[in-house]
This record gives sequence, C-alpha cells and structure tokens, in this order.
Amino acid sequence: MYRAKFVLAAATSLFLTACATGSMHSQTPQDFSDKYYADYDATKVTVVNQWAENKGARVIWINYPPKKRGDGG
Repeated sequence: MYRAKFVLAAATSLFLTACATGSMHSQTPQDFSDKYYADYDATKVTVVNQWAENKGARVIWINYPPKKRGDGG
C-alpha cells in the first residue's frame, strides 16, 4: 500500500512538472523574437547603447522601447 502511494505521488509530480514546463520549449527563439521585438525603436536602442558605452556602462534591455505611432510602426 505504501509503495502504491509513493508511485502515484511520483507519477503525479512528474506529470505536473511536465505540464508546467512544456509550453516554454514549444516556441523557437525565432518565433519569440519575431513576436515580441518586431516593433521596437531600433534608433533609440542604438543611441542609448552608444551613450552608455561612451560612459563605461552597459545596458541590459528588459523591455525594448516601442515605436511611436508616427514612425511607420
């Protein structure tokens, strides 16, 4: 009886873990970048990165700045 409960608990935890992490691996990096970074303001990113490099800093973008509506985006 104890062994059956242990096997059931192990199988359930493996199943739930697979369900929780399965969707993250279904997208390729290309799909992700096309979907989320297609409409960012590349000019602003370049200017800020160059300014930071001149000052001896490094920028890590969490959210790229979106294009303004009048910039063709």
